[in-house]
Amino acid sequence: MVDNGFDADWERFLRTFLLSDGSNVRNLIAHGFLDAIDPVNAALALQACAVMVLLTTDEAVARDSATVKAALANPTGPRSRRSLRKRVVAAVMAAWLELRRT
Repeated sequence: MVDNGFDADWERFLRTFLLSDGSNVRNLIAHGFLDAIDPVNAALALQACAVMVLLTTDEAVARDSATVKAALANPTGPRSRRSLRKRVVAAVMAAWLELRRT
């Protein structure tokens, strides 16, 4: 990660928190040896998750940005191709089935 421009301090934090060189919290949790999480480890775990979530490539950012912009441009999605009659029949049938269920 450091070779690709990742901050060395964050890499050291993740290595110390998750791997056997340090706390190895990942292994303790995975094998059930850590039942009660103290506030410090909880905060460190949240910080580690946030760092891992924020690790992304420019390609993924561009793809996700395009998806979000498309969703914002058309928040309800494409218009239904069903006729008004078919939509009304489907709504009545759904209501009837729900009424019979109760």
